[in-house]
Amino acid sequence: MRPSSTYEKFRDVTDAESSVESEDGDALLSGNPQKAIQASKFILRAFQLALLVSLICNAMFIFHVAFKQKREYDSVDQESPLTDFVELRTDILKPILELEESLYDPVWNSPQMSNELGIVALDQDFIKEKNLPQAMRYPWDESKNIYVISFHHSIHCLRYLRQSVLESHTGRNQSIELGHLSHCLNVLREDMFCYPDDTPRYTGRLHSQADSKHPAAGIDQNRKCRDFDKLFEWSNEHSACYTDVGDMDGDPKAYYKKDCI
Repeated sequence: MRPSSTYEKFRDVTDAESSVESEDGDALLSGNPQKAIQASKFILRAFQLALLVSLICNAMFIFHVAFKQKREYDSVDQESPLTDFVELRTDILKPILELEESLYDPVWNSPQMSNELGIVALDQDFIKEKNLPQAMRYPWDESKNIYVISFHHSIHCLRYLRQSVLESHTGRNQSIELGHLSHCLNVLREDMFCYPDDTPRYTGRLHSQADSKHPAAGIDQNRKCRDFDKLFEWSNEHSACYTDVGDMDGDPKAYYKKDCI
């Protein structure tokens, strides 16, 4: 009988310890329905809280990525380098075009290609702000100096070169001396080295050139350009009001005539 009594005591102690562990830990296995329900609710709430925290973290991460991308995109737009003098944007996307021959004359004779457009009269405030060298005085306003915008100087050269090519092609006498044409060729060469365009143009019979007999590289491909429209407006606003009356020597008043105001 003594061994049996010892076993019973051991069982009582074990049951008591199990009861304490059940109350403290796993109520679902304690045999108490009320505690099991409470434990189930606790687990559900803990899961819901964890899910909510996870959703918040994911939302914050997505917002951070989206905001970072937007900030980087905005910084490209807002911090894109501007030109020094007219402050032109340098990220204007424009396609590389191939004109029909019938459009050559209208394009070359457009107002944007005018010889006089790039001759501007700038006041002393602008000259000092942009640290420009002094230039010839504007005959009709001594407070201003006369400058020629580089773009329009190059356009002037292109027009002369085109005129020479057309005269040669049609058998006419050359109206522009070789020295001037050589000067213009050198101006354009310097332009190419000063503003090298690093756009890789596609090659082959692809894209808009798929059916072309003689495919040209990069046609209709976009590239980043300067804001010519703003330059055109700025040149008009600061126009020196000169009209070319021919290649004449001497005083600017004789070489040009005032054409506005």
